Amino acid sequence: MESFRIGLIGDTHFTNISPRRRKDNYFATQMGKLDQAIQIFDSAGAQVVLQAGDLCDAPTVANRVKATLIQYLREKNRVVDSVWGQHDVTGHSANTLPNSPIRVLEAAGVVRILTAQPSLIHPGVHLYGASFGEEVPKVQDTNAFNILVTHRMIGDRPLFPGQVLEEPRMFLRAHPDYKLVLVGDYHYPFSERWGDHLMVNCGALIRQSLTDLKFDLRPAVFTVSIPNLTLTRHELKYEPAEAIFDLTSSETKHPGVLERFIEKMLSSKTAMEGWKSILLRVMQDMNVNQEVKDELDSALTEAEGQR
Repeated sequence: MESFRIGLIGDTHFTNISPRRRKDNYFATQMGKLDQAIQIFDSAGAQVVLQAGDLCDAPTVANRVKATLIQYLREKNRVVDSVWGQHDVTGHSANTLPNSPIRVLEAAGVVRILTAQPSLIHPGVHLYGASFGEEVPKVQDTNAFNILVTHRMIGDRPLFPGQVLEEPRMFLRAHPDYKLVLVGDYHYPFSERWGDHLMVNCGALIRQSLTDLKFDLRPAVFTVSIPNLTLTRHELKYEPAEAIFDLTSSETKHPGVLERFIEKMLSSKTAMEGWKSILLRVMQDMNVNQEVKDELDSALTEAEGQR
């Protein structure tokens, strides 16, 4: 097989609403990060760009966000192959995909939403997608070089006490027909190899909250050569934390509150997906701190998976 290169990018969470502690023009900074990534991919000769879901931060992003992305990707002559994440659709449901920003971008021809039906992106190379909550597709041709893009909580280290994570190597072993897996949702980068298989999480494209500082998130994208799976990390330029974050006041912390909340949800017989969706939409409308939203979203997801 003739070698070619692919550009990999993680959760982008494009939005017109700036996280409370960011002092910059957040969307402009996001677009600057995307432009850096595309320039890197162009310089590396990447023929395909894969994105790991949560392209937008909410299904209610302003029209100017969608318009700017469409115009930019058209100018760069780039089409992004992506799956959708829970932030892309209302109620975390595939039923609302037709009314989502990512579907608008697909209709504009700058995004392709990947599905269980493979796309041929290079001779002998098949690309599959498993969006949030979807089953991993069964490979149709085991002799092909198969790639999967999926949005699911797979990580190499828990981000809070009691977090349930799917282990990268266990996933690769469970799905050996995929040579390369790009995964999103977990915002912190890692790569894992199992034999001649590779999983990559690029991490979030931009630092959203003080939690990202705590975990030393350094925005980056990756390029990978097919079929030898040579992986290269490309760190993006970013400003010092004090230049873009308000660090003058501290968050009020209540030790044990999150843990007690999880326990209450686990013991409840009435915990429902609808309740979770309503809470997340209310937090979005009230412009709740992204750090709080992420923690509650993770806690609710965990509770739902274990009750």
